[in-house]
Amino acid sequence: AIVMHGQAGSTEKYGTGTELDVELSYKHFKKHILDKNPNVDVFMHSWSTDRREKLVNLYSPKIDYFEPQITFDFEYIVGDPNGPGGEISKWKDGKFKGLDNLRFHGLFSRWYSAKMSNELRLIYQSQNNIIYDYVMLTRYDLAYVEDFEFSNFKTEKFYAIPPISHHGIQDLWFIGSNEN
Repeated sequence: AIVMHGQAGSTEKYGTGTELDVELSYKHFKKHILDKNPNVDVFMHSWSTDRREKLVNLYSPKIDYFEPQITFDFEYIVGDPNGPGGEISKWKDGKFKGLDNLRFHGLFSRWYSAKMSNELRLIYQSQNNIIYDYVMLTRYDLAYVEDFEFSNFKTEKFYAIPPISHHGIQDLWFIGSNEN
């Protein structure tokens, strides 16, 4: 199962900038994932309602759910309210709400969308009595340059891009067994 989430992609972080051409990323996705794995089901959640038809035509998902971007309009605290704020641009005693901080709003959006697309997979599995050998969680804005042949992966492992900075593992894609 391929579980896709988020916005269809733009040239800048957090959905700002110019929209990316979804056919470009799909071309790489098809060549390095779909063509290498003949029995793949795709599930998708996206905020890109204006690109739904194109994405559905390209990826042929088993289930898709597109909705307008939610503004996560609750108050949250980041870091030490008594600290200097570090890289946080709108420090207000560490309190933010809604779009005050695009980075954290983007994180809420990213993980909400990942959860929603995975829920679609779970619904389909339940309705069709299917258990997937592998589940890949990924985004719409990537250009894959290496083949992903799922039969070469080990079901007891969980795959992610390793840490390349102090920020931890990269969230571009994850692959694991259905259980993982």
